[in-house]
Amino acid sequence: MPGSTKKMEKAEKPATEKAKPDFMPETYTGQVITRRYINPSKLEDFLEEQFGGEYRVTLRNNVFTVYASRCLTEEELNSLA
Repeated sequence: MPGSTKKMEKAEKPATEKAKPDFMPETYTGQVITRRYINPSKLEDFLEEQFGGEYRVTLRNNVFTVYASRCLTEEELNSLA
């Protein structure tokens, strides 16, 4: 950012755990979902139903990262295809 003197620090996290954005509570977990066949509409509906707006999702290079109070189970992920 222009005029910013704050240094960017590299997060030392395991590859599957993402650094939490500033707007997320410390209790939230970043879950990486690399599945190609996740239906984004189903994912959005499911997250809204489960977490009521208390979540964030990023999508980059066909990889979703879900920030929520818990990780999704394998069964839940399978239902989103």
